[in-house]
Amino acid sequence: MKKIDNKEEILDGYVIIAKNEEGIEKTFKNKKFSLKKLTAALLILSMTLVLSSCGTEIATNSHVEYTTIDTSNDTFAKKGKEQVLDVEGENFKLVVGYRPELAANERWTITANKDIVIYAKTKGLNPDTKVYIDNVHTDVVIQSYLNAMTGVTQDTMDDRIHNAQMLGFPISDTNTYSNNMVIEGENKEFQEITMTSFYGTGYYSSSTGTITNKRYVESDYLKNGVYGNLIASTFDLIILRPDGEITCKSVTSKVSVTVWPYVEYRKGNGETFYRYYQYNKITGKIEEHSLSLEEYYNIIGKNSISALPTSNNNYVVVASRPLKRIRRINS
Repeated sequence: MKKIDNKEEILDGYVIIAKNEEGIEKTFKNKKFSLKKLTAALLILSMTLVLSSCGTEIATNSHVEYTTIDTSNDTFAKKGKEQVLDVEGENFKLVVGYRPELAANERWTITANKDIVIYAKTKGLNPDTKVYIDNVHTDVVIQSYLNAMTGVTQDTMDDRIHNAQMLGFPISDTNTYSNNMVIEGENKEFQEITMTSFYGTGYYSSSTGTITNKRYVESDYLKNGVYGNLIASTFDLIILRPDGEITCKSVTSKVSVTVWPYVEYRKGNGETFYRYYQYNKITGKIEEHSLSLEEYYNIIGKNSISALPTSNNNYVVVASRPLKRIRRINS
């Protein structure tokens, strides 16, 4: 121990190595290492040990089955999904549809902007009854197998008529409301929330002893169990009956859109390979596996990763739920 001008104690000439229960080592090689920095580093490490010893906290609703658009299948992605929903107390239905608008070779990912068409019309409406959409509110949130990430809002939208001549967007069995929602990839607020979800306040730099921020790439989300976006829309309806009575009803719709589970990497020699991530339902952990370029093209050439063979149903690919058949590749 030495004393310096600001009375801060330092350790001189030590190499300190700490290891958590998973065998991951943290080494501090600075010849002069501030005792305050060391305390902060060991505090973060001890928090990691406590969290890991308690097991992995699984998202409570990760097993709920929603209407799902599997974007790993080009045909399913282009077609989208349509729901026929009850309108409380009414004898007609509300038809709600979602259709991703993906360009050729474009994939639905967390970090990139993506477009989805949301549309609505009625089914079985009395021709003398008029229905208007007063407002559409849509939330887009993250779906993850792990509680740290699930439920984080990625984007939101409100859509209503912008003139005083109409009650709202008119819909009927033959007249459809349609809106193209552009979902942001990573805005500042989303980055700040996910940063807190991953690391509490950021990540610790042993060289500087500071907490800093960084933008997370696609693999960061997949490694933390993210498998899709849950899109929830509420349609506020104004109903005008033939006798002049006016009533208002709300209908809520939810659909899950899976994210692309593969991440491309390039080695220094130019060789390309891919990684994908599996959720192990027994251990509750996310496992990372590698694919050669040939293996990757063999998979996507089948137009659906659900075609992969397996001998173990305890694994699912993160971001491609619900899959029952998957090939396990050791990394």
